[in-house]
Amino acid sequence: MESNVPCANLAPTKSEINWLPCVFARPLSQRVAVCEFARINAQAKTLTTRALCSQPLARAACAEFNGLLVEKSVFALRRLNTGAKMAAAATAPGAAELRQIQGGGLSGLRDTLDPAAPAPDVQRLLYAGKLRLGEFSQWPWLDIIKGMAGWTPRRRRR
Repeated sequence: MESNVPCANLAPTKSEINWLPCVFARPLSQRVAVCEFARINAQAKTLTTRALCSQPLARAACAEFNGLLVEKSVFALRRLNTGAKMAAAATAPGAAELRQIQGGGLSGLRDTLDPAAPAPDVQRLLYAGKLRLGEFSQWPWLDIIKGMAGWTPRRRRR
């Protein structure tokens, strides 16, 4: 796997020990999005890919945005259940739904803020959105959710 940090498969340095798991690890590892603060570390023995975030404040903004994406996607992705399953379904989407929520949400945000960008850059988009639009509650969620509902993941190569 490639990484945006040179020599990503080496042992972590002293400054990298406290890196936290990236909120958008799935879109980053699938190369649907990019982030300047993420380090993708491929472990050859287990064939797993981990994305780590170097900035705690940036990760907090990503976590807040991801939480709002999950919350706002309930109606767009028809994630309504009846009875006791409703609360669990609203808080914990499955892997396919999470891929749709994160990949589509970042794509919708890119289409809203920077349609000319080739791939969503997570931190650049969040920073630009905070500068232009203010807090997350003031963002054009309808446009972002439209991008999420219309997004289709790339097909796997076989």
